[in-house]
Amino acid sequence: MNLTRTQATAHFRRSLRRSLLLPRLHLASAPNARLKMSTPRSPPRNNTNAEGDGSCYPSYARPEAPFNIPPILTRNLLPLLTKNTPVAPNLPSPPRPEAFTSTHTLTTHVFPAAFPRHPSSPLPRAPTATGRLDQEQRERLLRNARDIVDLRRPCYKGEGCVPAPGNEGDTDLWLVINRYARDEGPRRGGVTLLAFHANGFHKETWEPTFTQLLDLEARNGNESAKIDEIWSLDYVNQGDSALINEGKLGDIFDWADNARDILNLLLNYLPSCPPPSSSHIPVSLDRVPVGEAEQRKVRGFDKRTIVGIGHSIGGCSVTRAALQCPQLFDSLILVDPVITPTSADSSPHTNSLATKAAIRRSAWPSREEARDLLSRSPFFGAWHPSALDKYIEHALCPDPATGGVRLKMDPMQETVVFADRVVPREVWELLPTLDPRIELRWIMAGTENVTTSGDANTQSTVWRRPQNSSNVRIPSAGHLIAQEAPIELAEEIFRFLQRKYGSTSGGVSKL
Repeated sequence: MNLTRTQATAHFRRSLRRSLLLPRLHLASAPNARLKMSTPRSPPRNNTNAEGDGSCYPSYARPEAPFNIPPILTRNLLPLLTKNTPVAPNLPSPPRPEAFTSTHTLTTHVFPAAFPRHPSSPLPRAPTATGRLDQEQRERLLRNARDIVDLRRPCYKGEGCVPAPGNEGDTDLWLVINRYARDEGPRRGGVTLLAFHANGFHKETWEPTFTQLLDLEARNGNESAKIDEIWSLDYVNQGDSALINEGKLGDIFDWADNARDILNLLLNYLPSCPPPSSSHIPVSLDRVPVGEAEQRKVRGFDKRTIVGIGHSIGGCSVTRAALQCPQLFDSLILVDPVITPTSADSSPHTNSLATKAAIRRSAWPSREEARDLLSRSPFFGAWHPSALDKYIEHALCPDPATGGVRLKMDPMQETVVFADRVVPREVWELLPTLDPRIELRWIMAGTENVTTSGDANTQSTVWRRPQNSSNVRIPSAGHLIAQEAPIELAEEIFRFLQRKYGSTSGGVSKL
């Protein structure tokens, strides 16, 4: 690469600054060549990182004046009730090799989704086609998408968001979750990470970030933060969960139910502590005793330190869960979360996302052709190669109807998720009430902030709960940070974990 003298000087200064700020942060070596750092794009204007948090990336400065807008009413979450569930379903995808890295083992599990749920009407999956949509198909899908968006409009005015007693949805839904567990068992002061992906993705989309994160942990030795377990969830209508629940999914996806699914995992199904080896947990997670679940509501976990990591809808959902049961969480890492001020009109953007999702191509003759076509599109072409690899491997499944492959998630279900814009506003309203004990680390997009409603709104959001909070912008990525910059994301997560939970952090360890 030929650089001008000015460019070379700037490049040298950036490299020097990184080496001074990260004396113990070792990057991936030759065996992980596919996970090498991508070249950052130009950082956003007028934003410099003055927080002293070890990151060389820019951040949003604290607003000089408060962001005053009229408050809105927020809903209480539906209670988590117990019901007799049928026998757990089999895992829908073939088993994978258990060795995830040299230190951690992968297993996959199922557990019941939260009950009851917000009611909805059945939404059958449209037949898949391996070619382009014709005009009639396209217009029909667009009409259906607009109907779904219109279905949620009354909710934005506070109408019809809370189901009448006895009108809650009672469909039995299941969730599939991956567990990445330390082979040697838990260590003193270790943390448990819970990861929640963006809409339209799958639990494995985090794996390029996880691989780099665990590599950084191993390379930094005894002083590193210890990651005992990582759990990564597929929402009820996405990834493998979508395959299990196919035929039961409806035309409403209330993000509040997504938060309740997270709480159901933490309160009722997550084992009390990481077991001494990675082979001690059944595929169908056992429900913990009622007394223990009640104790978790009051005291959290005695033998776990929970760090929630959420991207997009995942960031919004895990924050809503923490607002409901703060005792369960020690910190949150929010990756460009969809949390927007109540004054921001996000309708044009979300309506566009909803309609585009409905008409996206969902089937191909083969995985190879899918990879070829997707890699040449501007949207997927911006991704890190490892993220596209995971998408081809885990977002697609065989389609018996055509003999090819199709998306596990029905594109119309992606539309259904985009159509709900209530919880992002509720979470923004409630953020100041989040327990200040829970540290917040916001990792935000650097090339654009349309999803978070622009400069002023995004700045107000990341400082909405100013205590025990910091933020950083990834210059090389837009909203899809986990797909476009998984390595930079892993480094930022590691910086945070190392500062807070590393052996030199001074933090309190849980045994």
